[in-house]
Amino acid sequence: MTEIPGSWKSKALSEVCELITDGSHFSPRTQHEGIPYITVRDLDDEGIDFDNCKYISQESFDELEKNGCRPKAGDVLFSKDGTVGKVALVKDDTKFVVLSSLAILRPNMNFITSEYLKYALMSPGLLENALGMKTGTALRRVVLRNLKTLQIPIPPIKEQLKVVELLDYHLSRLDAALLGVMQAKLKSVQLRRSILHAAFTGNIDSHGNNRVGELPTGWEMRTLSQCLEKLKSGKLAERGWSPQCLSHPADNENSWAVLKTTSVQMGEYLAQYNKELPASLAPKVGLEVNPGDFLVTTTGPRNRCGVICHVMTTRRKLIFSGKILRFRANEDIVLPNWLLFILMSPEYQTILDGLKVGTSDSSVSIGNRQILDLEIPVPPIEVQIKIVQLLEVNLSNLEASISLIDSMEKQSSGLRRSLLQAAFSGQLTNEVASV
Repeated sequence: MTEIPGSWKSKALSEVCELITDGSHFSPRTQHEGIPYITVRDLDDEGIDFDNCKYISQESFDELEKNGCRPKAGDVLFSKDGTVGKVALVKDDTKFVVLSSLAILRPNMNFITSEYLKYALMSPGLLENALGMKTGTALRRVVLRNLKTLQIPIPPIKEQLKVVELLDYHLSRLDAALLGVMQAKLKSVQLRRSILHAAFTGNIDSHGNNRVGELPTGWEMRTLSQCLEKLKSGKLAERGWSPQCLSHPADNENSWAVLKTTSVQMGEYLAQYNKELPASLAPKVGLEVNPGDFLVTTTGPRNRCGVICHVMTTRRKLIFSGKILRFRANEDIVLPNWLLFILMSPEYQTILDGLKVGTSDSSVSIGNRQILDLEIPVPPIEVQIKIVQLLEVNLSNLEASISLIDSMEKQSSGLRRSLLQAAFSGQLTNEVASV
């Protein structure tokens, strides 16, 4: 455990709490109105979310209250099953009960304040100790008897109040800054969608600004099949081959291999994700991937079906799998980058998502015909060139902004961790740097 000041004591949770208990181990029949019962999902950054919880009858409440499942004002709730380590302070005596996924901790105010205990349980070091007590493999779980032995650094009450005051101040400023970062990220995502939509409706000017108007003269809507050139097989699009391969990737370009679907990422081709073809199987040479190919995943989990990339360069002797569709743009009609931008856009990804079929999101598929029948806007080639250039500049600048926002988000998380670690090692003072 981190070294603490001499005036502090390290005590087990059971020594500073009058009550440590599970919530109800029963699952009462839920109602649309009545008395709230709270589970892990009802804890959020603000504390307890009563707006979306389930309810039980007064009769069920009375029974559960007898069993000690009703928290009181000042209690701290700690999630010990599933999403371990979520913490909430009970601020008043609102009538509700909690289920067994939550532990109820009732601080002994002679030793520890409720607010101090809440922040202590949010501290990364203490939380990692709690997570280290998990049992089982299917579900992360902190056993109640082990939670009772969790060591908490305890300063005098007056110093606890100071720690809480400083954490309230600095974390509230950090939360406000993080909210601004998240709003900027949302605006960036919305701007990206707006730029792509404007480009594909002809409503973007030479400076990359959106303008309102009808589809310009010379533009037309064509099906994807009308924009493709025939492959060597004579088809406009073809599926690959999925033989029984070896478990490892090919270690050199002299070995044939079959691409996994993970080789196709949104807008990115990753040739290293492959499995070597056994020497006993003759390769289907006609299915070798070539520069200029478009690859689209057609089977898999919902978030992995309909993913598209354009192959710019590739090593030799790679065959695409039967879960991937291949086609090539007819560059007299449509530029590869124009087509890639369209099919990657949120608008067309939404359209593709609506074409997927399957009994569950873990396994869906999309047919060749459904992809080939997609209608896309096709302006003259010279217009495509200009708009693609504008898109590349604007989206590059936007991606740089999003990358910066992501970096700020990570810094915010790191600052929060540092503040909490400093607080519970006695290092947090009025001189803590502003965040």
